[in-house]
Amino acid sequence: MPWIKKNLTLVLGGLIGLVLLGGSAFFLFSEAQREASINTQLEEKRAEWTRLNGLNPSPDEKNIKAVKEEAARLEQLSTKLSQAFKPVEAPPVNDTFSLRLLVETTISSLTREAEAAGVNLPDRYAFTFQRLRDLPGQFESNGIPRLAEQVAQISQICRVLYDAKIHSLDTLRRPPVLKDEGSGADYLTKRGATNQWVIRTPYDLSFRAFSSELAEVIRGLAALDQCVVIKTINIEQIGRAHV
Repeated sequence: MPWIKKNLTLVLGGLIGLVLLGGSAFFLFSEAQREASINTQLEEKRAEWTRLNGLNPSPDEKNIKAVKEEAARLEQLSTKLSQAFKPVEAPPVNDTFSLRLLVETTISSLTREAEAAGVNLPDRYAFTFQRLRDLPGQFESNGIPRLAEQVAQISQICRVLYDAKIHSLDTLRRPPVLKDEGSGADYLTKRGATNQWVIRTPYDLSFRAFSSELAEVIRGLAALDQCVVIKTINIEQIGRAHV
């Protein structure tokens, strides 16, 4: 103890030196671990680079250029396809009053056209829009344009049926748009779907016709500017066809 007291400065200096030495050793150890980790990652990247270069085709400049050119061609094809899938032109309806007027005008026109074509309709048929007629108040603003599109689509389908001279139209069903439309004989449980190119809207119709008139209906749907896909055809012996 007396020696330590006499040489306190030397002892403190030695302790500080040991602390610094320990810190240096820890720093060196940490850096060694970090370097080892970086070397491991570098080896992994080298192995991945070797693997990629060994692929056939390999990601060299020539193949990368070819991929970019192919992507550009696909983009052009996508644009052309989107132009080919033309939507049915619907009137620019943005409010409840205009939609109600469009529905009533369409029902009246389709009824007169059916009579002129000799096509029988159910009594006071509203072409799936009776529930819409009965709803009070204002409609949801985001559903009004979609309903206007459905009015235009149903008009187009009915005119194909009229041109084919079917005997009678029994039922039409469409997906509901408004929450208050609910369910019933006029509605499908299946909803429409959309992607970056098209909006698909399902319809189900039942009509009476001979086979030649059914063929005319199919021909008429295929001749439309819009893309129409017939998923199923169910034919009953009594002469009623479900499309």
